[in-house]
Amino acid sequence: RFYGNEKIIHEHYEGLKAWVDFLNSRTDNGIVNYSYYGDWSPPIAFGAACWGAVSKSTPGELMSTGYLYYCSKMLSQMASLEKNKGDENKYKNLAEKTAEAFNKKYWNEQTGGYASNNQACNSFALFLGLVNKERLPRVIENLVNDVKKQDYHLTTGNLCSKYLLEMLTEHGYPEVAYKIVTQETYPSWGYMLANGATTLWERWENETGSAMNSHNHPMLGSVDSWFYKYILGIVPDINHPGFEGFDIRPYIFKDLTYAEGEITSIRGIIKSFWRKEAGYIYFNVTIPENSIATIYVPTKNVESITESNRDANRVDQIKFLNMQDDYAVFRIGSGTYHFKSVWYDS
Repeated sequence: RFYGNEKIIHEHYEGLKAWVDFLNSRTDNGIVNYSYYGDWSPPIAFGAACWGAVSKSTPGELMSTGYLYYCSKMLSQMASLEKNKGDENKYKNLAEKTAEAFNKKYWNEQTGGYASNNQACNSFALFLGLVNKERLPRVIENLVNDVKKQDYHLTTGNLCSKYLLEMLTEHGYPEVAYKIVTQETYPSWGYMLANGATTLWERWENETGSAMNSHNHPMLGSVDSWFYKYILGIVPDINHPGFEGFDIRPYIFKDLTYAEGEITSIRGIIKSFWRKEAGYIYFNVTIPENSIATIYVPTKNVESITESNRDANRVDQIKFLNMQDDYAVFRIGSGTYHFKSVWYDS
């Protein structure tokens, strides 16, 4: 997705296939009966009494089965690139079978959530795309209500913290995710900073000695990807890998005045900047050569959009596609663009 390098799939295909086959060999009625870490290292109150880093309410087998589904689905897509039709169908069928088993085992009609109905179980099911349209509103409502019940704190470990933030954002609650990210009380990233952290801790707790094996550990660092994907809005397109095509769709947060950042792709630097000022949004992007981007310009009035003080609809390099919620969607080629649009905070 990021590099467009199919060689890496070819080189590792047999190993990846062997891993999926191994997971499948450890299933009973489609459920993987093996788990070691699960959603490792949730806040201590949500850890098992015997070994606090193991979640007491997120079944390890749920995590393992979810990953069997996820890996099978990816392997089917890889098999397509390998032009291996037999494997493509085999692992597509395995993914479908695993999805059915996951929902049969873990969906709770009474609560309207998965397994224990906690943040981890519900956000993971949403991330995997295993929640059907009829169940979706209840799962999202339960997820949001649980976050509010915890006073906008997370109860997740190193795996599901990523899914929690992303699923809240993508399902209409970006401000709830933002509140979690900007917390300064335990458990939170802000709590680490407030207690002198210069690198990420292995656990949410401020512990030393054997209770805290590392004060320089990457596993809770998934919040960084949330910054890039949702605040800057830079997301690669799987159908146009290597940033031949990609999206820039920033979320405009109520308590955030501006954001600026960049990534270095194999085609060059991609930049995203936005700022709220006097009822307007200033939105600047840089698209590298040999790339085409679909950009989402935040606006309350599509007619107000200008690019470098020109009517955006009259610029040859810019093609208006449609309106989606509070965004005007354009397709643009390489270059640096300076958009301005009307934006009033609610």
